Amino acid sequence: MMSPGLIEALGQIMTGLKCIGDGVTYLIGFILNTMGVSASQQMIQMATILILLSVVWKMGSKLTSSIFWFFIIAQAMSFLGAV
Repeated sequence: MMSPGLIEALGQIMTGLKCIGDGVTYLIGFILNTMGVSASQQMIQMATILILLSVVWKMGSKLTSSIFWFFIIAQAMSFLGAV
């Protein structure tokens, strides 16, 4: 059974990864705007998720892969408005 401390720690990790993912999404949007390309926030978030999926696909390490899966889940939840 999961202890309340572990649940809190996992929640904090998800919150941190969501913030990093939001930063990456903002950076992609900034780069696109600098290049003169107009894209909606939803398109940029979907692109971020796809980029993370491709990184996970290419990574062989289980630790690195699991971190990126948390990243993808946090981004997907942000995209769906769940977090």
